[in-house]
Amino acid sequence: MPTKETDTCWWITNASEEDRSQPPRLLCKSLATLRLQLQHLRIADSGRIREEYQTRLDTNAAAVDVLLSHLDVWQHIGGQPHPEDLREPTDAALVLAKETAINLSKYREAHEDSHDGLGIFCDACHKAVDSIKSLDWETIRRDKYSLTPETVFHELARNAQNLIRRHKAEQKRREDELNEGGGEEEEEPDDVQHIHVGEDKYGLSLEKFQQKMNKKCYHWSRVVKYASMVHLDEIRYRHRIIICFLRMCAWLRALVTPATLKGRCWKSITKT
Repeated sequence: MPTKETDTCWWITNASEEDRSQPPRLLCKSLATLRLQLQHLRIADSGRIREEYQTRLDTNAAAVDVLLSHLDVWQHIGGQPHPEDLREPTDAALVLAKETAINLSKYREAHEDSHDGLGIFCDACHKAVDSIKSLDWETIRRDKYSLTPETVFHELARNAQNLIRRHKAEQKRREDELNEGGGEEEEEPDDVQHIHVGEDKYGLSLEKFQQKMNKKCYHWSRVVKYASMVHLDEIRYRHRIIICFLRMCAWLRALVTPATLKGRCWKSITKT
């Protein structure tokens, strides 16, 4: 340990990792700086809690995949709940999963003389269960952001939950539209009249990449539909950016008066 908190020294950042085959990761900072950084990291904001939520979701998904690959071992001891229920686990599901992990350890000890790889499978399932974490916002606050006031954190969590719900709804809408069966497509004429455009101002001509036959491609109506969806999604994204920009401009107009700004700067703000 250094003699003073302000003296820099080397710290091993991955000393608690179970995988000892990984090389040590070193960090050169003072103890006072590390304390300030840890306190800063325990204060939540909207981006951090969304990132933590997504990290836990991905970790749970990886653990569920491991349990599904050893589903026969999991079900052999009456494992509860089903691994699919652990992607977004409840508190009761986590308790049942911990009990199943304990039963796996007992089952492994009872069959330690087995040479069919049972011990490896049980260890993999036990490690997967230990990596599963709760997605409850209060649990996230206690585990990661204990220095954040509860009222502030709950407000940030509510905004993050709305953004996550909106993202899921948008993703589901896209999947439903892409998987929507169009049924029998209407008959379309094979002959397509091409309009001669020629070269643009840069000397490029898209007609070089155009089909030489006057026929539409396979599933033409579906191609047009998907292209329209992509275009609408791009318009929706740009619309949100424009709304945020207009709100920022309105905030600047309310905050700054012409008396405080002179000439060109004020003209550039009012012009927007």
